[in-house]
Parts: sequence; C-alpha cells; structure tokens
Amino acid sequence: MKYITIAICAVGALAACDKEVPPHTVAEFLEDPILLEATMVRCGQNRAASRHEVVCVNAREAVDRLAVAEEQAKREELEAQSEKKRQALRRAREAAAEARRRAQEEEQKAQDAIYFGEFEPASPDAGDSGVSPDAESSPPTLKQD
Repeated sequence: MKYITIAICAVGALAACDKEVPPHTVAEFLEDPILLEATMVRCGQNRAASRHEVVCVNAREAVDRLAVAEEQAKREELEAQSEKKRQALRRAREAAAEARRRAQEEEQKAQDAIYFGEFEPASPDAGDSGVSPDAESSPPTLKQD
C-alpha cells in the first residue's frame, strides 16, 4: 500500500512537470517592471515569430497601459500647474483692480478737497488778518458823522 501511494505521487509529480507554465498576465507585468522589460527584449528579438505569442501580447498590453497611465499623470500635473497659474493671474488682476479703485478714491478725495476749499466758507481760524471774508469782497463804506 505504501508503495502504491508513493507511485501515485510520483506519477502526479511527473504529470505536473509536463504541463506548460501559464504565460504571465498583464497584471503580473504591471507589478514587475523587470519581468516586463525582459519579456519585451525577448519578444523584440524575433518580432515575426513572437507577434501572436500570448506572453508577448500581454507584455505589449502592459506597456500600453503603462504609457496611458504615464500620460494621464503628466496631464494631471500640467492641469495642476495651469490651475495654479490661473489662480495667480486671478489674484494679480484682483490686486490691480483694487489698486485702481484705491487710486480713484484718492483722486476723488483730492478733487473734493479742492472743490470744497474753493466754495466752502473759510473757517474762523483762517481770518488772521482781522478782516472777515465778507469785508474783503464788499467795498468799504464811509461813516458819516
């Protein structure tokens, strides 16, 4: 009985050795870049013969997926940079608009000061000469005794 069990195990082991190793999948190639590179080198040596081999097809698919992922990462990075530039430009425009608004306010204050300085009556402190502003503009009157 013991010999029969050993014989069955040996036959099973030999049968397992005869089976082909399954080809690597796309996922395996994506996880192991060294395996992918080695397979691409082997497949590239004889392109006509390896064109339809499953392992070579899977390796080319993995290369394509990696290229797409890399392109997507570059696109996202460029979009992030563009967004930062747009925000900086927006802030610069807002700052320029605020500076223009403040300059206009200052100009309006200066114009108001000039306007009110010409048309408002002078304050009582302004008459240091002792003559009222009305007296300067009206002709002197003669006193009659």
